[in-house]
Order: sequence, then structure tokens, then C-alpha cells
Amino acid sequence: MTENNARNAEFSLSVDNNPHRLPSDHELHAVITVTAHSPGTPPSSTASTASAAATPPEVAEVIILDTSGSMASPYDKLPAAQRATQAAIEALREGAHFAVVAGSERARMVYPKDPKLAIAGRATKRAAERAVRSIHANGGTEIGRWLTLAGQLLSSRPDAIRHALLFTDGQNNEPRQELDRVLDRWSGEFSCDARGIGSDYLATEVIRIVSALDGQADAIAAFGDLEAEMRAIMDAAMRKQVASVQLQIRPMTGSALRFLKQTYPTRVDLTERLSAGDGAQVLDTGAWGQERREYHLCLDVEPPAQISGRPSVAARVAVTTSEPAGAEAQAKVMVHWTQDAALSLPMDPSVAHTMDQAEMGQAIDAGCAAVRRGDRPTAERHLGRAVQLAEQSGDSESRQRLEQLVVIEDAADGKVRLKSRIDEIDLIRTEMQTVRSSMFSMSAPPQEPPTPDVPHPQEAAAEPIQTTQTTDGPSIICTHCGGDNEPGADFCENCSQSLREAR
Repeated sequence: MTENNARNAEFSLSVDNNPHRLPSDHELHAVITVTAHSPGTPPSSTASTASAAATPPEVAEVIILDTSGSMASPYDKLPAAQRATQAAIEALREGAHFAVVAGSERARMVYPKDPKLAIAGRATKRAAERAVRSIHANGGTEIGRWLTLAGQLLSSRPDAIRHALLFTDGQNNEPRQELDRVLDRWSGEFSCDARGIGSDYLATEVIRIVSALDGQADAIAAFGDLEAEMRAIMDAAMRKQVASVQLQIRPMTGSALRFLKQTYPTRVDLTERLSAGDGAQVLDTGAWGQERREYHLCLDVEPPAQISGRPSVAARVAVTTSEPAGAEAQAKVMVHWTQDAALSLPMDPSVAHTMDQAEMGQAIDAGCAAVRRGDRPTAERHLGRAVQLAEQSGDSESRQRLEQLVVIEDAADGKVRLKSRIDEIDLIRTEMQTVRSSMFSMSAPPQEPPTPDVPHPQEAAAEPIQTTQTTDGPSIICTHCGGDNEPGADFCENCSQSLREAR
């Protein structure tokens, strides 16, 4: 197993994978972990940089409140949503650009009255809170219209960290293709966190929205919990410090990207969002605060004609930011071709955790679908597997949600019994878990792959894999394949040939 680390003042980047591959194994899985430590705070303590760091970035926020007719029943739903909206307004940072939008079969401005963003201050926040108290519930639900107005408002601040907060209680009345069109239009323009209230909406719709708009979704079981939830979401949005962060994947010769998925804090396939740029696949990951995200990278790799026994680089990974200019962290995905199956079989623990979480999400999805169909045996089989995986990974949140649907008889074996009565809100909250995931936590040191008693001749002279590169100087061009190698490299990262002739 290898861990490849790099760090700058803003971000640290690590890559975990088992690099040992048999020539017949063309699939290489790796987990990329990106951590923002103190975004916006440079390492220097000089007066000029300290002053710059003290200036918070510009933020723009749109709060979208569902005011469709269903919000009027039960009687305490709309008042709870109004209080939650007021709590979100109160949590706005001073100087933030903001607006409140009411959504039904149309989208209308609550505050300010004109279609523009206000600037958060004591007077404007009080005025917005008063305007929210005057909201009434009526009409249908067309979420695409709400998001379109939010996007138009946020686009007036192109340099800001742009975020929308949406909560809804009903199913969207628009044709599916209309909402898809809106999501395609605004994907990458702003992020959106969404919460479902009650049990009359479709979890799949809320999940679809946040997956397209780089947000997080959940279900609110009790109206009384909504206020604290909205305040927490707004607090997190106001702590964002870096507006644009890019993840770059640069496959080397003999490698090709198969897929890239975010696996923590939410699961979403990002492969189609990648764009080509200067030999790399580039992903705009949006705005960051002090947080950690994990990504599952899969590469198609081809072994060289001659296996040298030396490690090589399958891909280079980098994180870049626009502010501060040039900030970057880099790491490598290593591959080490071998004829020894004992070296290639062990799975890196973080990769194993990622795959287990993905399988658990699929099992929960299939199990909940079977519950809705009334197919008890299929539901118990899939939900039992989900319980088993949650138990193995120590994912207590997923297990707690699954316990709302099943009685666990043997978690280790995945033996469960579907409850005779399941509340709709519990089913929805469990469905929401299909896109949420737990962070990998190493509770014990990883087991090293077994060392063969008799090394293979091609492996005997292999040098240790280098996980960091600190040598400065000009890059080295390989005379054999033309590959660009880092300063101080002894062997080409692409073809493993000696670089002595190129020095």
C-alpha cells in the first residue's frame, strides 16, 4: 500500500492505493483525499498578508422557501419553515449578498422585493425576517423555476462564493426533462444544499438536485429540527473561504481515466463533469471551507513490454486554486508491475472502505425500492447486506437509519427482519443515506502485503517506492519516450528507463 502526500499553505493532498499490479490486471483503484486546512490564511505572518487574510471573500446566498399549498398542512409546518428561514437569515455574514425567494408554481421575491441581491446588515436582515413572516402557502411546486431565479440572482456576483439553500415538502410538478434542463444550465454556477420536510416529497428528486449542484441532501423528520438544521447549513456556507478549487488528473503514458467519483461527504459520479485541459482531466470542485473530501479514481493501465521491477507513475494529481494565485498541492498514483500475486491481492484499506461504502449505498437503494414494491425477501436481502457493510466499516449513522426499517438479528452476517410497520419518513431518511458516506478512519495499522520467500528475479532489485519528491531544478526529458520527469528522478515515470543519459 502507498500513501502519497503533498501540502501547501491551503490544501493537503494524499493518494492511497496498492500499486502492485499483475500484467493481466488493467484496473487500478485509488482514493484521493483533499483537505482544506485554513483556506485563505497564508503561511507568512507579515502585515500585508495578514491584512489580506483578514478580508473575508465575497459570498452570495439565496434562501428558497417552499410556499406551495401543501405547506399549509399540518398547521405548524409553515411557521416552522418561516422560523428556519429567519434563523438562516440571522446566520448570514455581515456584508454577504443575499435574497429570499418563495417557491410555488412560480418563483417570487420575498426580500428584497426587486429581483436583486441585498447586502446583509442589521437593518436588511431584520427587514428580511419581517418579510418572511408575511408569507402564505398556496399553489403548486415547480422547483426548476425556483432554481432559475436563484441562478439569475447569484449570477450578478460572478466573483463571489455562490450558494443556495432550498427546502421543500412536495413533489415537483414539472416534467422531468424541464428540471434536468435547469440543472444542466446551472451546474457549476452555484452550489445548493436541500432539505426535505415531512414525507410527501420524493427523495430521488432532492438527491438529483444536490448531485447536479454540488450540495448535500437530507430529510427533516420533525419540524422542530428544521431551525437548527438551516442555521448549521448557513454557518457552513458562510465559512467558505476559497471560491474555486480545481482537481486535476493527468494520466501518464499507458494509463487512461475510467471514472472519478466523490465518495465523501456525499457520493456522486463526477466523470462526465471532467473537462480536458493541457493533457489533464480537470474537475471544478466549487467553493471550500475547512473541510475534507474524498474521491475514488479508477484508471485503465497497460503494462510495459518489459517489466523492469521498478515503480512508475500511473497518474499525477494536483489541486489548484485561483486565490492565492498559483497555490497548488501535488501527489502521484503509483503503479508497480509484478509477477507475484501475493503482492497484488491485498486491497488498500481506504480503497476497500470506499468500495464498501459504494456497495452499501447500492444495497440501501435496492432495499428501499423493494420495500416500496412490497417485496419483503428482496428488501431483507439488500438491507441485510447494507447492515453487514455498515457493521464492518463502523458506520453508525447508516446503521441507525437502517434500524428504522429492519430488526437486526445478526449484523455481522447481515441477517435482518423487515419491520411490520415502516413510517414513510423513516423510509425517506434511509433513502437519503444512499448518497451520504462515512469518512475512512484507520483504527489499526494497515496490514502490509506478504513478502514472498523467494523474490521474483525481476522484483529482487526493485527500489522502494518514493512517495514524495522534494528535489528542485529543471525537469528531465526521457530520451527513450520523451516523457517529462521531475528533477532528481533516476528512472522515467512513464517507461521506467534510466534517465542517466538525459542528465
